[in-house]
This record gives sequence, C-alpha cells and structure tokens, in this order.
Amino acid sequence: MEELCGIKTAGLSSNTSSIQKTLSWWLATELSGIDQGFTKTDFSAKGWKEIALDTNFVIPRKGNGIQPTGKQDALLTWYRAEFEIPANADPKTLWKLLINASGNGYMYLNGHNIGRHWEVGPQREFFLPECWLNFGKGKKNVITLGLCQTMNGAVVKGMEVASY
Repeated sequence: MEELCGIKTAGLSSNTSSIQKTLSWWLATELSGIDQGFTKTDFSAKGWKEIALDTNFVIPRKGNGIQPTGKQDALLTWYRAEFEIPANADPKTLWKLLINASGNGYMYLNGHNIGRHWEVGPQREFFLPECWLNFGKGKKNVITLGLCQTMNGAVVKGMEVASY
C-alpha cells in the first residue's frame, strides 16, 4: 500500500493517474475553546487581555474592503464581550448584534452558535434569539467569537447590541 498526500491507495495500476504533488498540512492542537467553556456565561476571563472597542465608530451596514486590519499573529483568536439587558425591556423586542471585524469564524451567544462571521461579504448583523438571552440586572450575556486569521488578521473594531 502506498501513501499519497495522506491518502492510502492500494492496487493502482500503472495506467491509473494519481496525485503527484505532496501536500503540506497544518495541525493545530490547542483549539479547545469550546471544550474549555470560552462560550459560556460562567467562564472566568480574568487571564484574558482586555481590548477597547471604538465606541465613536458607526458600524457600516454594507460594504466590502472596509474591514479592520491587524497583524497575523495567531492561528485562531478568541474574543468575548459581556452585556446586560434590562429586566424592564419590552418582551416583544427583537435584539441584534452589529459587528465590524476581520477574520473568519463562528459566533456564540451564551454558548449557542448564532452564525458564522465571514470577512468577505460580510454579514454584519446577527439576530439574537430571545430564548438564549438573559434579562435583568446582574444577568450576564456573553458574545464569543472564535476567528481564524486572514490576510487582515482577526480584529474586532466594533460591536453593538441593539433592538430592531
């Protein structure tokens, strides 16, 4: 049996074409953010680096090529944002997350996957299902992003939780 590009082949005749180029693979073993509870509300982020978001920047609703740029310094970068929704919020209100970021990856609300952030396009508005939100003083909600770096890095410039 012969191994070609990580695929074992057996019984190939001399007339059978096969892949002749050796592929190089990347393996990341430290991507266990889901297993470690990064997306949960009871996770302690005390060892994490705190960053400031640009609160004066209006998050664009459309447009490509205006994503923030940063350095490529890791395979995957995790971001967390915590927020509260008042107990007296109208129960009929629908909530959304607006985001301006670079990088490709997944987004979580209180441990539930709410979608994929893809730099190209990009989608900047995500629905936050009320059944996964915590309402009231002291009841924390957590948005978590696990972003794979692109040519622009993986940078979050702005996030906003708002009603529709």
